[in-house]
Amino acid sequence: MNPRIFFWAVTSALAGFLFGFDTVVISGAEQKIQALWGLGAGMHGIAMASALYGTVIGAMFGGWPTDKFGRKPTLIVIGVLYFVGAIWSGMAGDVYSFIIARVLGGLGIGASTIAAPLYISEIAPPARRGMLTGMFQFNIVFGILVAFLSNALLAGIGENAWRWMLGVAAFPSLIYVVCCVAIPESPRWLLARAGDREKGMAVLEKAFAANPADDRAGTALAMLYLRRELPKKALQTAEAMVKRDAANLTALNFLGTIQGAAGDKAGARATYGAVLGKDASFRPAALNLVRLDIGDSRFDDARRRLNELLAKRSDDPDMLFELGMLEQRAGRPAEALRHL
Repeated sequence: MNPRIFFWAVTSALAGFLFGFDTVVISGAEQKIQALWGLGAGMHGIAMASALYGTVIGAMFGGWPTDKFGRKPTLIVIGVLYFVGAIWSGMAGDVYSFIIARVLGGLGIGASTIAAPLYISEIAPPARRGMLTGMFQFNIVFGILVAFLSNALLAGIGENAWRWMLGVAAFPSLIYVVCCVAIPESPRWLLARAGDREKGMAVLEKAFAANPADDRAGTALAMLYLRRELPKKALQTAEAMVKRDAANLTALNFLGTIQGAAGDKAGARATYGAVLGKDASFRPAALNLVRLDIGDSRFDDARRRLNELLAKRSDDPDMLFELGMLEQRAGRPAEALRHL
């Protein structure tokens, strides 16, 4: 596991720790709060559950800022809500101020259930995505455990022990905010939502450099280079994917695609041939070769390849479509209609 990507994921998952801690820490203070402010059963219940009200609202609407403003800014705001809620609830002078403080913290809890796992899933390599995303759930339970331990340690420090129980969450909240400032924005959000290819490409470069085994990042980065008319960089990225795992036929086939898109058709043919030499039934490379033949008006070669493929898979819709398009390009519309 690359340390950089692990740090990004752990930082986001810390929201789960604050979730668990903030939800349970109230258990050590509830009797003191009831006695201090002379709360009846109804108001006591409302005060104790106030964080949950904010959690419900945060979970319902947390997706909007996550999509609108980005994953990173939302995670930072979540940390600020945790921090303010912890300080305010620990210093509250009456039950109404306390309820507002707890609701603020609850908003952060609810929004974190949307933003944190989403961010992790978008920066994690596919092979590690489940494990890294699962850290959020692990940290919820870990936060609960630490909250009980913290309450036990602070219970005997005096009359205002309950305030310290609630306010101590400000320390991990502050650490979380600082760490969130240091992580990059999700490349998926930058490209799909913000339309910022430059920043998205910069994050993908970091992710791919940190973990060349991430084919998803490498593929997206190479395609971005092509769109930015940087074929040399696209080729270097695809070649790095193949160098990392020469047995990966998908990566080798992708290299052929990049070579063809960059204008090196001879190189693309050689690469597709190498793929088929290792596995003659690898359909994507065979179809890519057919498309190269059609693009070069080598209709006889394309027809021969397609007929060979259809002899093995006569009902393959993609191959039948390619054969129909071939006949159309070759000026044989009747044959084309028979296949399309």
